[in-house]
Amino acid sequence: MTLVTAPTVETDWKAWLRFGLLSFGSILDVALLVLGSGLGGLAAAVTLAGLDLANLDLGISTGALLASGLGLAVLAAFCFGVYGEGPVNRGVEVEGFPEWQVAVARAVSAVVIGLLIAWAASALMPFAADLSVVMTTAVDFMAAVGRAGWTVVPLLGVAGAYAIRGWEAGRRLDIPVIYFVWVLAAMLFMT
Repeated sequence: MTLVTAPTVETDWKAWLRFGLLSFGSILDVALLVLGSGLGGLAAAVTLAGLDLANLDLGISTGALLASGLGLAVLAAFCFGVYGEGPVNRGVEVEGFPEWQVAVARAVSAVVIGLLIAWAASALMPFAADLSVVMTTAVDFMAAVGRAGWTVVPLLGVAGAYAIRGWEAGRRLDIPVIYFVWVLAAMLFMT
């Protein structure tokens, strides 16, 4: 568990930098979990369709469905792997800083990460358009995750996490609240 105490700005700017990086890292972890969850679900659905266990009616050959499912599963595993390599729940316990500073740092981090994911999705779309409709859907999901990250998550996810951090159990549940809001917002943006 990482503990950071509140420094004075004049004396310890390194602690403020560490605080910002911990907040950024915790939101990046949530974004990777959301991306991995969505891509993993899409990979499972496409693989089941390729095995004729589900009917998606995409008009794609069985080989293309299975190859797309495998590619998406690798991308989902990459997202989960990058999340798993970092310290789990980094930045959850940032003692010494006021709760509103933690919320502001997480909101700013969500906006920045959401914009980066949305930019990456727009950069990948021309390449995905040359591939199957499954890959286009995956990039559309990535864009929805980015859009949710810079719009809904700072307003509802971070605010909800800030609201429950006053409770004893809320300190452990603030990141799952952000994850839940991010997933719901991404699903709504996909419809």
